[in-house]
Amino acid sequence: MKYISSTVIIMAAFVFFINYNLYAQSKPVNFSGQWHLNESKSDFGRLTAASAKNVQILTISQTADEIDIKSGDSTAATIAMLRLNGKSSQLVSHAVVNEIATVSKSELTTQWINDHAVIVTLDHPKGTMPPAIKTYTISQDLQTFIIDYKLKYGESELTGKLIYDKQPGN
Repeated sequence: MKYISSTVIIMAAFVFFINYNLYAQSKPVNFSGQWHLNESKSDFGRLTAASAKNVQILTISQTADEIDIKSGDSTAATIAMLRLNGKSSQLVSHAVVNEIATVSKSELTTQWINDHAVIVTLDHPKGTMPPAIKTYTISQDLQTFIIDYKLKYGESELTGKLIYDKQPGN
């Protein structure tokens, strides 16, 4: 009996250790901070650096339940809300066109690759356009944030890589 009870205790401890490690590894690192686009390291594909004016600065905030990636200014801004609690993630876009404010919301699908990277897919409503796919990655030293993107428009495909440096003090 004593042998069986010590085996059960050892097995229970092993299962707890494995589950604890899996839980600890599945939590993303902290992406928070202000990030500035490094144009010299970025690959804009067929776009130009000037077309990236609304994504020059990213502000990322993170809680236990959500990572918010904000870009833009008072005339056009987006917030990607990547939810970590099982709820639907969203992309919220704000724009002012002819002095009229508009807001659009789209559902995002997220798939964590590891604690430093997530693939985000924007499925356009009613299949009006093919999905837009972005991979958000933060470097191991937490000082570089990378957005790899792949957007399809009909037969055309737009790909690129935006590389951001973390600002000191963030």
